[in-house]
Amino acid sequence: MVVAKYKEDIAWVDCLGEHATVYSKDATETRHRRLPNIGREFGTYLHHMAEQYNHLADWTLFLQGDPFPHNLLSIEQYAADGEDFIADLTIQTDLDFRPGWTSATQPIHRAAMCDFLRQVECRDDIASFRWAAGAQFSVSRQCIRRRPRAYYQRLCKIAQQPHVALGGAVYDNHHLGYFFEFFWHNIFAEPW
Repeated sequence: MVVAKYKEDIAWVDCLGEHATVYSKDATETRHRRLPNIGREFGTYLHHMAEQYNHLADWTLFLQGDPFPHNLLSIEQYAADGEDFIADLTIQTDLDFRPGWTSATQPIHRAAMCDFLRQVECRDDIASFRWAAGAQFSVSRQCIRRRPRAYYQRLCKIAQQPHVALGGAVYDNHHLGYFFEFFWHNIFAEPW
């Protein structure tokens, strides 16, 4: 299990012992592995995939520091399904989707989504996509390794940028997280 934390209380992880790797973006952190506070959970997930590429578990469950406000499967369900990528509450959405919870200055639209898909080397000629609300999922080692380590290293660099141009607009790092949340399924489940 990989947990991406900032200032959340993660006492719930203590019972997992060595089965949980916690990365913290809290500058005052002394107990867990520290990362720079940029890139939200997507940066943490990508960091783990790139850095642990040769030492990944058979399955890795990626969770936020406080995963409980989001829909979750049981731990057993994340590993027992037999699929390479598993998330609860995957939502089928078309590319004309305009999420109302993004900032008015950072509207997410079709051109930006297609450009993001190209940047992460996924097909951009899709009509719809399935996304995991809350950006929490499990993925197999085999699935992660379908792409080379250099791929995740490149995405880590994107995750560290304060701004990214997509579809003729410039998005701040916070909003870049929404693009990853929308397209984790494509990154892992799409045949390439």
